[in-house]
Amino acid sequence: DGAGTFQIWCEGIKWRCLYPLADGDDPGSSTVCGPDDQGPGKRWAIGSPDNERERYEICLAVDPQDGSARRISCTSIPVGGDEAEDFIEPDRKASTLARIHSLVRSPDLNGEACFCEAWDASVRMWRVQLRSGEVRLFQPSNLEEAYESDYAWWNGDMQRQLRPGVRVCVRGLAGMLHVNGERGRCGDWDRARGRWVVKLDSGRVTSVKPENLQLEHGGGLGQTEDAVREASADAYTTSPVDTFLQA
Repeated sequence: DGAGTFQIWCEGIKWRCLYPLADGDDPGSSTVCGPDDQGPGKRWAIGSPDNERERYEICLAVDPQDGSARRISCTSIPVGGDEAEDFIEPDRKASTLARIHSLVRSPDLNGEACFCEAWDASVRMWRVQLRSGEVRLFQPSNLEEAYESDYAWWNGDMQRQLRPGVRVCVRGLAGMLHVNGERGRCGDWDRARGRWVVKLDSGRVTSVKPENLQLEHGGGLGQTEDAVREASADAYTTSPVDTFLQA
């Protein structure tokens, strides 16, 4: 039906949520709470069961002094003709993988694989789960088809393909987000720490857990054994390990 509820997730992060004082409050007269993680079970209510298709313009007024949220306004916009096409679900299926790209505010996530849980028609965004377990909302324009290597990495199959000399990309680090997306080459396996020694293209040599490494698209798996051995030797003998990344 045409009735619905909503919250506002700042930058798509659910624990930075704006929500009403009580569940079901009208957006025009409700107190705006947050942003914080106290929003579960509290949503603004909009729409009418009698109208199957309604579009709403939701505006958030902020305090010019400190930028805090002050009030929400909601205006119904008639939908008809070509505008109804906006309500068609994008050409992507739920329960599939996608690759994130072109994010401006969270560029560290670009290139990450994610699991598309469901299409949220109320905001026309995909609710996706990152491999870390975090749930975010993304515009369809920020998702593209996943590579075969993304499926292997997501399922953990790629860990069995890692070996000295292959090209890899650092993925899914929670503690050092700026390193995500950096590329390099696997060197030696550090059995004591359970990590691969990796020489990044930046010149840094570091140690990374297998689950935080993805074969670079193309992977380097087609190299000759001599090339792999040569690259491997260069990867872990040119400089000492200077950083240990904690995933």
